[in-house]
Amino acid sequence: SFAHKVANWLVGNDENTPVVEIHFPASVLVLEKDVLMSICGADFCPVANGSEIPLWQPVFLQKGTRIHFSKQKWGARCYLSVRGGFALTPWLNSCSTNLFAHAGGWEGRKLNENDILPLNDAPLPENLFSVNGNFMIRLPWKANYREMYDDHAPIGFTEGPEWEQLEEKSKQTLLTSSF
Repeated sequence: SFAHKVANWLVGNDENTPVVEIHFPASVLVLEKDVLMSICGADFCPVANGSEIPLWQPVFLQKGTRIHFSKQKWGARCYLSVRGGFALTPWLNSCSTNLFAHAGGWEGRKLNENDILPLNDAPLPENLFSVNGNFMIRLPWKANYREMYDDHAPIGFTEGPEWEQLEEKSKQTLLTSSF
């Protein structure tokens, strides 16, 4: 939920604006209009027209840009947010997809090849790309996410009925080791 919210904040959306949750291997996306977007969460090495897309940083991308995800570096899911959000019909106050109920999200199903996700209207500065000459413009701010994904975060546990069946050495290993 943290990555989802930050992806939205970076493009000026409300934190609960619908995003696309991406798993690896991921889809290839082609933009049908200019967008302001951000990708937060797992690092699947996003690439736009051969150039790396920075994570946790908003970027303007030009219509026609092709986005793919080249490899899974770390994490399980990333979240792609666009300024204005995706034009989806909420179901039970959510735009999440429930595959079992065939409801929510995009037609109640996973995305398929050639699906076109409509975007809410979010005007961008005119002539942005003709002035810059690039298909991608990185905005100069980023989110600092590192503390949220600390590799040494503690995991709490409660001694269950089997605790006393463990040898003392095993108990100490569990209490004092990193996993």
